[in-house]
Amino acid sequence: MEDEPPEGQSASKEELIEAIREIDGPAFTAPEIADSLGIGVDSARQYLYELVDSDLLSMKKPGSRTVIFWLSESQQSEVSEA
Repeated sequence: MEDEPPEGQSASKEELIEAIREIDGPAFTAPEIADSLGIGVDSARQYLYELVDSDLLSMKKPGSRTVIFWLSESQQSEVSEA
């Protein structure tokens, strides 16, 4: 996966990882990341799905409109060490 954000997004992969580190709790939503980075929810969601595809994040859709993301097991130890 490249470090460049998807088209139309104004946040880098590093900025996304930093926003994830700052979230209080083990899981987060696209709107939380969007608010943290000052980008649109659709852009945040697109980037989070790309990280899921890269096995950096895991996700669950508990409702028809809700998607929860969290760091994959391999990434949890890496982020907590940083």
